[in-house]
Amino acid sequence: MIKKWMASGNDNWSLNNPLKGWTLHGLTESEARLLLQTLSLAERRVVWAWKKGLESWVHLDHESCAILSAPHTGKDPGAPPLPEAKEDEITAVHSSVRKVKRFQQRPERKTATVPAEIIQGQQTFRTRTENVSDGGIKFVDVLPEWVAGYFTVILGLESGPAEVTCMLVEDQKDAKTRVEVVETEDEESHLPIYREWVKNLP
Repeated sequence: MIKKWMASGNDNWSLNNPLKGWTLHGLTESEARLLLQTLSLAERRVVWAWKKGLESWVHLDHESCAILSAPHTGKDPGAPPLPEAKEDEITAVHSSVRKVKRFQQRPERKTATVPAEIIQGQQTFRTRTENVSDGGIKFVDVLPEWVAGYFTVILGLESGPAEVTCMLVEDQKDAKTRVEVVETEDEESHLPIYREWVKNLP
């Protein structure tokens, strides 16, 4: 059925982002690819996709959506060389998007067990939380050796996935199970969602 649908020539997609509350119709394959590249990892996990030939909306891990995640194979039509970017301009943009602030006080820890996925580059590790606070998370499992620097943690909350930026807590004498949640100036940050969830925990 998939092959027949792909051969129909109808390449318009519809995408729905329940976290942001928007739905777009009539997207070409290229437009859908581009839009998906702008989403966070948490958003990509909950986005719904549909096009003619599908009986219902599906998530991006469905076989019919594989083309949206496949490497782009478009050939250069002869575009002129890109203008040289000024290093100070790039640095200014990067600094405004991701300035990190660390917590200076020790927040109250609360017991909470929710699924968690740690992502760094192409590597992922799934575990569960043991306790949480505004400033940190403790996991039930020891973290892999490749976890270092800044990395992404996606928590499976009842309200939907929440994505936060973390780093390992320094000087852990025992096995590495604790991470520090860091603040960023990324406008797409889910940190407010995470903090509200922690605040409402008993």
